Amino acid sequence: MDEDEFDRMISNFTPEMVDYLGGIQGMSNEEAAEIVRDLEIKSEGNNLYVPRQAGQTLINNDGGVFEIVVDDRLRAMATREFTRTAPGRTRSRVRQEQLEQQEAMP
Repeated sequence: MDEDEFDRMISNFTPEMVDYLGGIQGMSNEEAAEIVRDLEIKSEGNNLYVPRQAGQTLINNDGGVFEIVVDDRLRAMATREFTRTAPGRTRSRVRQEQLEQQEAMP
């Protein structure tokens, strides 16, 4: 994954991605996704990245370091179309379509 692709993935980081990567302790997946978008992210090599908040790593729900491991599934998640719903929030195109269908129902 080149730098531009990685930057796009991080700027569109979603709650689904957070969940796939094990979540972050003390936060909902929505809160964690917003935070990850704004953090410094350090490459550890081999498609492994570690977000840092004030120089400290985040802890996943299993008690380990929260790591972004770029694999085929995460790449697939990252290539979906996302639209901004509010500052710092994203909604997948699929979810947007589901909401629109619900609103159209009598």
